[in-house]
Amino acid sequence: MLDTLSSTPIQMMFYEAGGPSKFKLLDHLPFPRRLMATHLPSTLMNVEKIKRANAKVVCVVRNPKDQAISWFHFAPKLPYMQLEPVKQLINAEWPQFLDHYVNGKMPIGMRPGEWYLDHLKGWNEHADDKNVMFVCF
Repeated sequence: MLDTLSSTPIQMMFYEAGGPSKFKLLDHLPFPRRLMATHLPSTLMNVEKIKRANAKVVCVVRNPKDQAISWFHFAPKLPYMQLEPVKQLINAEWPQFLDHYVNGKMPIGMRPGEWYLDHLKGWNEHADDKNVMFVCF
């Protein structure tokens, strides 16, 4: 089985990255399946269309404390995070950074005032959907 899995080509792209032409490109590639990754909240995904297509969703959930600490160390390394006014939020000391983070002031793809737990709550509304599986670490 491991041989089969390791020899099965899987193409992965971030759903939110690039233009819609990537889907046309994927349709013409000789891959038997498609794997899309996203950081988008459920409110920005067409979950009903995903269900109708019988697609599977794996929602990877990280401990919010670990996620915040990781973001504290990772975000300053991203070039676009060094632009004002974001730079002031990202380059703060830990207590100020955490305050900005949990109060939804970080530009991380959510509505103003929301943070990682709001992202998780949105996807949790689909926890009982047969095509959604949560993996926590």
